[in-house]
Amino acid sequence: MKKHISVLAVLILTPSLAISILADTPTYNVDMTIRQIAHDVGLKGFELAELLSLEGSVDKDTALVELGISHQQLAEVLKDVSPPEPGNEEKVTDIYIQMTLREAAHTMGITGKDLAHNLNLPVNADKLTPLKELGVNEAALAEAVKHASKEKEGELKWLKYPVWILICGFAIFLLISGRVSKTVYLSTLAASLITTGFLLGKSPNPMEGTVKLFKAAVGIFPDPTYMITAFLFFCVLAIAGNKLICGWGCPFGALQELLYETPMGNRVRRFREKKLPFLVTNSLRILLFAIFVLLIFGVPGAKKGFVIYHYINPFNLFSFEFTLLSVVISVTLFILVSPFIYRSFCQFICPFGLISWVLEKASIAKIKINRTNCTQCMACVTACPLEAMKGRMDDKAWPGDEKLGI
Repeated sequence: MKKHISVLAVLILTPSLAISILADTPTYNVDMTIRQIAHDVGLKGFELAELLSLEGSVDKDTALVELGISHQQLAEVLKDVSPPEPGNEEKVTDIYIQMTLREAAHTMGITGKDLAHNLNLPVNADKLTPLKELGVNEAALAEAVKHASKEKEGELKWLKYPVWILICGFAIFLLISGRVSKTVYLSTLAASLITTGFLLGKSPNPMEGTVKLFKAAVGIFPDPTYMITAFLFFCVLAIAGNKLICGWGCPFGALQELLYETPMGNRVRRFREKKLPFLVTNSLRILLFAIFVLLIFGVPGAKKGFVIYHYINPFNLFSFEFTLLSVVISVTLFILVSPFIYRSFCQFICPFGLISWVLEKASIAKIKINRTNCTQCMACVTACPLEAMKGRMDDKAWPGDEKLGI
């Protein structure tokens, strides 16, 4: 009797189980759109399009059959794509180019101006216009989403601030106590390069602190408090000691200096004797900064929010972000010339380098010449890799950049 009941139970339950399994097994066909299938299998629309050998920018709401995809092609692609298991799926945010700028920005948790900036659109672009009509394709949108995610991540970046305080405090101690030496200085630079550069990533940094202040001024960030605070942090360090953050704490500055001190660099001392005129280097730096300010505010007739420094940002090296060819070229160029030209990026480009040069007037710890004991031997002028000491010896009102170092 029990045996018959068991057999009967199996006969009753088996079809039900089969139906349940079949109901839970998704079936896809070429009458469906890319968007429908991609959403189910946990892919972005452009990712599925590329797997199907279509352009990433193809219309995701067109049936696959209309795009020339056969059942066999679809099955071949999907056999290697496993839908996420229930309970273990990652949350996939549906952001499409059919959304307006405002809708997409709201979904991402950022401002419309910030998203417009990340999409390389004017920050004053119409927020009620669909992204597709603004010329944005799926690939560009995916890159903007990825960038926004990175901005929200990186909790360790906050560690940079106490690390910089420690490094700059250590530098002040060494300089006041007279214990600084080339070995100690270069070792500190190496530590700065590793910790505030490669370990903690590109952001924040002195250049970014300046750029983001202006980005906040044009409304790219909803709350400018952090940007203002970060900028003031770097300014306070520059005032505490002449070029203190630049000379001891900046990771790219440290990399340039370490390359300058390599054996290769020491072999070209004759070349180094011909120092670049500060009037020329600083004029170029001021000109670039003026262009940056005009462009970011959309003057004259420029795309408001455009940041010229993004295209020559060497700090991308520390997060290995090389999506722009201009960044690859600029980073390579700065590294190659570093053994020959002292801190070329700082001299020609860096906006905070320019601002810290102005702040030198207010610096508490700075290089001073004891005119009573000075013999006018000019050894300091010869040793200085820039025209800074020459300007000080000549009592110029605005001498060249100089850092507290060795």
